[in-house]
Amino acid sequence: MRPRRGAHSVLTDPSQAAPDLVVTNPAGALEAILSDLVARVEGASGATLADRNGLTVASASPMRAGLEIASAMATLIATAAHRVLDGFGPDRFQCAILEGSHVRILVCEVSEGVASLILVTSFDTNLGLARLELQRAAMELTTALDLDFL
Repeated sequence: MRPRRGAHSVLTDPSQAAPDLVVTNPAGALEAILSDLVARVEGASGATLADRNGLTVASASPMRAGLEIASAMATLIATAAHRVLDGFGPDRFQCAILEGSHVRILVCEVSEGVASLILVTSFDTNLGLARLELQRAAMELTTALDLDFL
């Protein structure tokens, strides 16, 4: 069994910590991953992580109100995508993209459905790069969630 980090770790003497064990603020670590995602995708205006009930876990954006609505809707999008894919046999949900006239909203699962990752971009953002970076951030978040919360 792997040692856990974050709020679950209690170290009386930090100098005795294992070299690979880094005690961090779990919420801050998640927000740092989201901020990095927004910084890596030109034209991205925000990112959020929502639990399977649509509640915001962490976000990186000045427009938090809009992202909270996107978080709630991401759960519905992921659920609908699962149902559609189930009709075609066993398949794994990868990404859903909503295109408006001025924005794109990309949604993917994190940690096999524990959470959803939402990225809001301008319409002229490189969609291929945005998807790759979204999946990269989802893997980083999966690792962070596994170590910090489960």
